Amino acid sequence: MSKTIKVSDSVHYQLGLKGNKNDTYNDIIQRLIDESNEEFTDEEAKIFNERIEKFEKGDYSETIKLDIDKELNKIG
Repeated sequence: MSKTIKVSDSVHYQLGLKGNKNDTYNDIIQRLIDESNEEFTDEEAKIFNERIEKFEKGDYSETIKLDIDKELNKIG
Protein backbone atom coordinates (compact mmCIF):
# COMPACT_ATOMS: atom_id res chain seq x y z
CA MET A 1 0.00 0.00 0.00
CA SER A 2 1.37 3.41 -0.87
CA LYS A 3 0.73 6.82 0.65
CA THR A 4 1.13 10.29 -0.75
CA ILE A 5 3.08 12.85 1.25
CA LYS A 6 3.54 16.53 0.48
CA VAL A 7 7.03 18.00 0.47
CA SER A 8 8.31 21.36 -0.68
CA ASP A 9 10.23 21.69 -3.92
CA SER A 10 13.38 22.22 -1.88
CA VAL A 11 12.91 19.01 0.12
CA HIS A 12 12.11 17.09 -3.06
CA TYR A 13 15.32 18.38 -4.65
CA GLN A 14 17.40 17.55 -1.55
CA LEU A 15 15.95 14.04 -1.37
CA GLY A 16 16.92 13.55 -4.99
CA LEU A 17 20.49 14.54 -4.18
CA LYS A 18 20.58 11.90 -1.43
CA GLY A 19 19.52 9.11 -3.78
CA ASN A 20 21.40 6.75 -6.01
CA LYS A 21 20.56 6.13 -9.67
CA ASN A 22 17.89 3.46 -9.12
CA ASP A 23 16.59 4.59 -5.70
CA THR A 24 12.95 5.35 -5.18
CA TYR A 25 12.01 8.16 -2.81
CA ASN A 26 10.91 5.43 -0.41
CA ASP A 27 14.45 3.97 -0.54
CA ILE A 28 15.98 7.38 0.18
CA ILE A 29 13.64 8.18 3.07
CA GLN A 30 14.10 4.70 4.58
CA ARG A 31 17.89 5.06 4.41
CA LEU A 32 17.72 8.47 6.10
CA ILE A 33 15.50 7.03 8.85
CA ASP A 34 17.86 4.09 9.35
CA GLU A 35 20.89 6.41 9.51
CA SER A 36 19.21 8.68 12.03
CA ASN A 37 18.55 5.71 14.32
CA GLU A 38 22.19 4.60 14.38
CA GLU A 39 24.10 5.12 17.60
CA PHE A 40 27.75 6.03 17.88
CA THR A 41 30.20 3.32 18.79
CA ASP A 42 32.22 3.91 21.94
CA GLU A 43 35.24 4.77 19.78
CA GLU A 44 33.26 7.29 17.71
CA ALA A 45 31.84 8.88 20.86
CA LYS A 46 35.35 9.18 22.30
CA ILE A 47 36.63 10.91 19.14
CA PHE A 48 33.66 13.30 19.01
CA ASN A 49 33.99 14.14 22.70
CA GLU A 50 37.71 14.86 22.29
CA ARG A 51 36.99 17.19 19.38
CA ILE A 52 34.23 18.95 21.30
CA GLU A 53 36.62 19.48 24.23
CA LYS A 54 39.22 21.01 21.91
CA PHE A 55 36.63 23.25 20.32
CA GLU A 56 35.34 24.42 23.71
CA LYS A 57 38.92 25.30 24.70
CA GLY A 58 39.33 27.43 21.56
CA ASP A 59 41.33 24.89 19.54
CA TYR A 60 39.75 24.99 16.08
CA SER A 61 42.50 23.01 14.34
CA GLU A 62 40.14 20.16 13.39
CA THR A 63 37.39 22.38 12.03
CA ILE A 64 36.74 23.99 8.68
CA LYS A 65 35.37 27.42 7.91
CA LEU A 66 32.08 27.21 6.06
CA ASP A 67 30.25 29.97 4.23
CA ILE A 68 26.69 28.92 5.06
CA ASP A 69 25.08 31.38 2.62
CA LYS A 70 27.19 29.99 -0.23
CA GLU A 71 26.30 26.41 0.72
CA LEU A 72 22.58 27.19 0.96
CA ASN A 73 22.68 28.81 -2.46
CA LYS A 74 24.00 25.55 -3.89
CA ILE A 75 20.86 23.67 -2.86
CA GLY A 76 18.41 26.19 -4.07
